[in-house]
Amino acid sequence: MEWKYTNTPLAYPQAISWMERYGRAVHEKKAPEIVWLLEHAPVYTLGPTGKMPPTPTSIPVYTTHRGGKITYHGPGQRIIYVVLNLKERNLSVLAYLTNLCGWIEHTVSVYLKTLPPHRPTGIWVEGPPIKKIASIGISVKNGISLHGAALNVRPCLDCFRRIVPCGLPGDAITSFHDCGANVSLQEIDQQLKKTFHLYF
Repeated sequence: MEWKYTNTPLAYPQAISWMERYGRAVHEKKAPEIVWLLEHAPVYTLGPTGKMPPTPTSIPVYTTHRGGKITYHGPGQRIIYVVLNLKERNLSVLAYLTNLCGWIEHTVSVYLKTLPPHRPTGIWVEGPPIKKIASIGISVKNGISLHGAALNVRPCLDCFRRIVPCGLPGDAITSFHDCGANVSLQEIDQQLKKTFHLYF
């Protein structure tokens, strides 16, 4: 099991290409499982049920193979790509998704009051009103998990308001910074690594 950190915002196609190649290597037992923590350069991504932004935008839009609808990724957001061999871990897709949500919720709850991860569409913090602080979107190929989660630390929330993120109003999205929690990406990384073993 390895951890990979990328400290410069990375273009989405470049990141996905690397992740998919690495997933094949894990499947072929040529590489260990990995959690990759990174940021993306600004991008909108479309899952299978996503719709294009209602108004033109200079931010690129990419169709992706993860589950879910449309969302925004950009600097200040911790992207968490998890490449695990679910077959060897004897994890069903549902069990994996439940554990992934629990792991991210646990990390958020260190700093903010969260709602139980009862819905697979993301992690929510208490309000009023309740707001979404993390999106979950995965795919599984040949028993290998791909994609993962996007946790809002200090991204541009205005970029969410230009779309209907995850089928929600843009103002339903929040971040640690928006909630008054002064936490860094590096602190989030430490918490994620500290609690990973509790869920996987």
